[in-house]
Amino acid sequence: RGEETDQDEKGSDYGDYVPSKQQQQTTDEDLGLVRKKKPHGGCGHKQPTIRKEGLKLYVNYKSSKDSDEQSQDTRKPLTPADVHQILKKISPQDLKDMADILKANQNVKRYETEGHPAHVVNEFEALLQFHCATYMDNEMA
Repeated sequence: RGEETDQDEKGSDYGDYVPSKQQQQTTDEDLGLVRKKKPHGGCGHKQPTIRKEGLKLYVNYKSSKDSDEQSQDTRKPLTPADVHQILKKISPQDLKDMADILKANQNVKRYETEGHPAHVVNEFEALLQFHCATYMDNEMA
């Protein structure tokens, strides 16, 4: 028995292993399971959701979680003057690129509804994808 107590104090090679706290607390981040938010280069301003009802557009800003105004409706009509102010801030090149995207999208819709062959519709879908991709990353063009 004297030998066993010496071995118990030292710890045996099997079964008595107790990992350190550092080894026990492996987090999801350590395992690569948590995605970190990457900055997207935006201005950081809170972005609204825009909904359409008939011909009217409505803007709704999400209220912050710690705010007492959660129950209040922050929905406001988006007037033509507001839209004009927003569009004035967009560069002419970006507006041209957005117009190309809208035209390509309309062509895809039109050719699908008119029943054109699939290979024609696929070509216009590819063109639409090209315009969207180059709008996001000009180095692709």
